[in-house]
Amino acid sequence: MATKIMTARSHKTYLALTALLIALATMAALRAYGRGNAEPAAPAAAAPRASLTVAVEAVRTEAIASSISATGTVAAWQEATIGSEESGLRLTDVLVAEGDCVKAGDVIARLDASLLKAQLAEQKAAVTQAQATLQSAISAAARADKLLASNAVSAETAEEKATAVKTDQAGVEQAQAAADKLQAELDRTTIRAPFDGVVSSKPAVTGSIVQAGTELMRIMRDGRLEVGVLVPEKDLPSIAVGQSADVVDAAGRRFAGNVSSIAQTVNSTTRLATVYVALAEGSGLKPGMFARVSIAGPTSLRLSVAEAALVWQDGKPVVFVIDGAGKASARPVTVGAHLNGRVAVEDGLSEGDRVVVAGAGFLNDGNLVRVAAAEAGAPAAQAPEAAR
Repeated sequence: MATKIMTARSHKTYLALTALLIALATMAALRAYGRGNAEPAAPAAAAPRASLTVAVEAVRTEAIASSISATGTVAAWQEATIGSEESGLRLTDVLVAEGDCVKAGDVIARLDASLLKAQLAEQKAAVTQAQATLQSAISAAARADKLLASNAVSAETAEEKATAVKTDQAGVEQAQAAADKLQAELDRTTIRAPFDGVVSSKPAVTGSIVQAGTELMRIMRDGRLEVGVLVPEKDLPSIAVGQSADVVDAAGRRFAGNVSSIAQTVNSTTRLATVYVALAEGSGLKPGMFARVSIAGPTSLRLSVAEAALVWQDGKPVVFVIDGAGKASARPVTVGAHLNGRVAVEDGLSEGDRVVVAGAGFLNDGNLVRVAAAEAGAPAAQAPEAAR
């Protein structure tokens, strides 16, 4: 009996020791697992990296000429409408075409003159007849004067002969005036250029029956062109005859011009006045073309930046200013005149501010950048490149 009790106690002790060993083994395994899968320590915060390489220059003061911009239409400086001065005549010859150059006095068209020539010939005969009648009357009057001296004729007869001379003289003058009138009408059947110029419209068709005042063609005087632009009254004091101007057509071609005249009346409704800009000869522009005109104004010292520095946000100009740490800050600016790739800055910048002149279009406010060319006068600005 005692032997059985001891055996049971030994079995319980064995079980307890086994359980303890299992628990210890489990704890060791859990500790080992925890050490093998521990989370890595957080890395130290990396310094911010520049996202773009840009070129900058310093805002500087320089002499910039102001300019006044406006749009207008190319037109002839002077243009004459050539028409017929006679009615009911047929246009027999047109000797020019649109675009032809003509000189003053050149024959450019002819009307049918056959009827007028016949009438003139008839009237010249009437003049000859009237002159013959006058000569006869003069001779008769001279004879009457001689006979009056010898009392062979009465004073009344001599007076009648003298009156006949005056009457026949008037007849000659009247006939000659009629002939001169017909000659003038005949001359008008030959149509001549009134001045040097260029035929600017398609001439009338040969064979047409024309009336007095019928337009046959137009001639642009000397081929000279000008652009009339509407300028606000506030800008008129800055404009004078002779000022240079830059003219740009719809194709982007540039032409030199100068202010030729300024209207003396300002529209009371629009407060605009017309300024005429003459174009240089041989510009190749044509009447009716669109043109944008920039009239050079006075020169003054102003802050300026390269036009490439400007970017547009919500329709307003902005530049990116770089601080000493390479941080880009978007700064709204008010700009003025543009000239030779630079633009005057009226507000928003100070002299010496460093602004981005290459790469600004890729920036956002607060970006960090690398500077490729630091200041104005440094090597040519590099194109923006992505940072590696």
